[in-house]
Amino acid sequence: MPPPGIDDAVTADNFDIYRLLPFPKRDFAAAAALAQRFTAAYGTYRYDEDPQAYIDRLAPMVTEELRIQLARSASAPGLIEERRAEQVVAHSTATLDSVYDIQANSLIFLVTGNQEITRSGSTTRESKQFAVTIARDGSALRVYAFEPAGADQGQAGDTGAPDDEGD
Repeated sequence: MPPPGIDDAVTADNFDIYRLLPFPKRDFAAAAALAQRFTAAYGTYRYDEDPQAYIDRLAPMVTEELRIQLARSASAPGLIEERRAEQVVAHSTATLDSVYDIQANSLIFLVTGNQEITRSGSTTRESKQFAVTIARDGSALRVYAFEPAGADQGQAGDTGAPDDEGD
């Protein structure tokens, strides 16, 4: 069902952008909160934690397809061995940066994960921006895709930067 649209003359006082968007305000806010919560959870783990416990924390937030991908990555023997050998403990928070794209059934947010990582007793801080796609999954919202920002951005037709012709 398309959004209700606006029939009246638009003014700064009566303009409601949500009337033009495919998600009502509460769903938009829920999707933004989910993108932020997922990014923080994704970047929080411990070397002595069973990979399945990590995936169990993420599973309620993601689609089944993404859960399978995340489980495969989290249980990679090399990753587990490295984290155990270096006693890696990571805690992450997330900053919601912007809305990157709006489609009929999905929203893409740019979210920065801010990690504090302790590795072999030494603590560092790292920040990385991710594109987090939230999609309708039945009556729920779920993380559908998650990748480093910039991996699939700046495509032809993107109005975020001038084109090669000097516009």
